Amino acid sequence: MTLAPPCSFADLLVFLPYHVGFRLIDALVVVALDGARVDLVERVDIPPRGVLDPECIARMLLGVSNRRASSLLVVAYADDLDPEPALAHLVGAMADTFGGDPEIARVAVVGRDRWREPPHGPWQDLPDPADVPIVAEYVGRGVSPLPDRHALVAALAPDPLLVRAAATAAGRLRPTPVEGLLAWERLVAGESRESGGEDLFTTLAFVGHVRGRDALLSRLVPLGVADDGLYGRCDGGEGDHTRHVDPLARRSAVRAALIRLVRASPPGWRATTLTILGAWAWDAGDGALASVATALALQEDPSCTLAGVVARLVQFGIRPRCEV
Repeated sequence: MTLAPPCSFADLLVFLPYHVGFRLIDALVVVALDGARVDLVERVDIPPRGVLDPECIARMLLGVSNRRASSLLVVAYADDLDPEPALAHLVGAMADTFGGDPEIARVAVVGRDRWREPPHGPWQDLPDPADVPIVAEYVGRGVSPLPDRHALVAALAPDPLLVRAAATAAGRLRPTPVEGLLAWERLVAGESRESGGEDLFTTLAFVGHVRGRDALLSRLVPLGVADDGLYGRCDGGEGDHTRHVDPLARRSAVRAALIRLVRASPPGWRATTLTILGAWAWDAGDGALASVATALALQEDPSCTLAGVVARLVQFGIRPRCEV
């Protein structure tokens, strides 16, 4: 996500919960910026005693070190706990580790509707979310933060009606690679609402096999390797839905479609769809959703190797995309 002018620092503080996906309560947040682009957002709960676990700090700093950040922001969102000890602990560890490269550009404490820069900065009012252009754009796309992380878990719970319908459809659907990818694109584009979920179930049947799963992953998290020879072409004609679409609209649509896949997945399929969601979310910079999705995938199937790999990428802050 690129922060276009006139986005101020206070605007960014209001925006971060929308980017993370849920309200930030008693949490420390590290934002890695690549110029004006938000490259990584790391979050950790503020401990009651104000002392962060060394392993927790190491994971956060490793995630930052694996980015090409030009600057860092550190923010404490405080509701009930005193954030100052933990914030100072984290900032000190970051300064010792990075030595100013990248530099810690700003440090802030956010409390309710106000913010300030420690240790002695005056409290200032946060702007109204409706007055922050980037937030208004998210709201216009139907994106708003959930109450907390538990609500994010609940948002991925199975939908019994969809699960039953998907289990019934699975026995009759055998999509080819092109059929599976076209169904996916129609699902993302919102063109399947009148088909009674047929595109949803076709996509599920497609990713239920390793070849289909990998085909969709290569669309969602491209590694720079052309996949047309492996899975068949799906560009042009009715399947070309990605041209002339603004990035935020596409991101919101893909996120919604993947969550529908997860909620419709019968037992035995959820680990696969949750892993796909986690891989896409991590590549898209949505660390909270990636962490929740991969954790749920491993709960569904502890032996799911791909879920374990994505969980490790998230844990150590390694982006899945690479240059080839």
